[in-house]
Amino acid sequence: MNEPGPILRVDDVYKWFPIKSQGFRNREAHFVHSVDGVSLEIQLGETIGIVGESGSGKTTLARLIMRLEDPTKGKIFFNDTDITKLNGRQMKPLRRKMQMIFQDPYGALDPRKTVYALLTEPLQVHKLLTERGARLQRVQECLALVELPATEAFLNRVPDELSGGERQRVGIARALVLDPELVVADEPVSMLDASVKAGVADLLVSLKERIGLTYVFITHELALAYQLCDRIAVMYLGRIVEIGSAEVVVRSPLHEYSRLLMDAIPPPHPDPEWGTSIPERGELPFFLEPPAGCRFHPRCPAAQAICETDDPSLVEVGDGHFVACHFGSTKGTQR
Repeated sequence: MNEPGPILRVDDVYKWFPIKSQGFRNREAHFVHSVDGVSLEIQLGETIGIVGESGSGKTTLARLIMRLEDPTKGKIFFNDTDITKLNGRQMKPLRRKMQMIFQDPYGALDPRKTVYALLTEPLQVHKLLTERGARLQRVQECLALVELPATEAFLNRVPDELSGGERQRVGIARALVLDPELVVADEPVSMLDASVKAGVADLLVSLKERIGLTYVFITHELALAYQLCDRIAVMYLGRIVEIGSAEVVVRSPLHEYSRLLMDAIPPPHPDPEWGTSIPERGELPFFLEPPAGCRFHPRCPAAQAICETDDPSLVEVGDGHFVACHFGSTKGTQR
């Protein structure tokens, strides 16, 4: 019996955004290499975290997976269908099975629409559950899933009458109303208060267990990815530099950038010494053209001459653990 294939496969995908120079005589086009040769597979029922600083290409990758952006090069397969070849009409039936939770719960919801209208809109677009009673029942089911009241008063509220946590839960319910297989969550808790954040994160884990969701979880917080994800892919300047099980990537990171993200996690209890021993490594630069060699070498405390000239490939160094570093296989330390 053949093993089922991945629900999602990203095959050597690039996304370069053109930027034209402002000079009157010189209008040469330059490109921002937002996603630069990313490949990964996601199995049904898995949660994979895409982790990195702002500007690393995480959100662009999420938008490419959802076909909200077209790739410059490469292919993306959803259930063995190459969605990069599909037009909007051909994509429509697949969008029922691929939904997105957006980062900003304040900007993602139409402020003029009620909760009921927001949750029934996807059903109307896809011409599902045309009877009002059936639609109302589905809306009530989804509100119950995200632990919100399904009362008439709540259904008639507009987003301005909701808290940030309630808005994000409505956004999650809207993503679930079509019964998707894959949910791409783009930093879904980053704009929430700390007191609300944990509850929404726990809800996402609970939903995966209750209704069998597959998640692509975008975040800049490695600790949050460790809590929520089965595997973690660390992105830097458009590329995956390390990928493996959450336990291995967090406990035994092999890439210096993964270690940088680990060092940025505050301790659970206040510690005046925290951060004093961390070497200064600068911030993620804005590159029209990536640096030669390893992209992280200008910030890497362990960089050597080969790092400035040779671009390391992503190679397997353990069971399902891959790292793009010339010295990755010799640097693992348990944390």
